[in-house]
Amino acid sequence: MIAEGDRIRAGFQQFVSQYPDSAYVQNAMFWLGSAQFALKDYKAAIATHQAFIAKYPDHPRAPDAMLNLAYAQIESGDRKTARTTLQTVTQRYA
Repeated sequence: MIAEGDRIRAGFQQFVSQYPDSAYVQNAMFWLGSAQFALKDYKAAIATHQAFIAKYPDHPRAPDAMLNLAYAQIESGDRKTARTTLQTVTQRYA
């Protein structure tokens, strides 16, 4: 299972690197962060979701990315930052 998850993560990473101007790169970037979270690579998931939110704040998946960011922050032990992230989600997208 982990090997399959690693292949999925690698595929998203490769797509984002090879096709940065693609219309699908936003979705690939979101799913890359989600794959990193699923594989418990919280540091990478945080970085990817932060980059996604900064680059595409109006994307339909931006609220989901912020929630995933908060979950990764919680799992990595940074509850204070996670609380701030969750407050931002409600302020920005509610």
